[in-house]
Amino acid sequence: MEDLLRNLFITQNPPLSLQEGIILFIIFTWSIAWKGLALWHAAHNREKIWFVVILIANTAGILEILYLFIFSTSKLDIRVMIDKIKASIHGKL
Repeated sequence: MEDLLRNLFITQNPPLSLQEGIILFIIFTWSIAWKGLALWHAAHNREKIWFVVILIANTAGILEILYLFIFSTSKLDIRVMIDKIKASIHGKL
């Protein structure tokens, strides 16, 4: 039993390299950003099933992007998003 616990909690793998850590950080940040936007959008549209699915599923942003641009009752428009980003950069929002 002790060997089983030791094997479960002690890994033989070396720690992550700097490059691997950066890649994981980028994927994590990407996923959290899309998940947050999709969860907010689903809650705002009162789409409870989508909210729960997005909350539970970890898809590195893929499901969230599909929901926002394809399945949502009020789909996001990429041109509108780009215009909002440009406006916020130039201080017009």
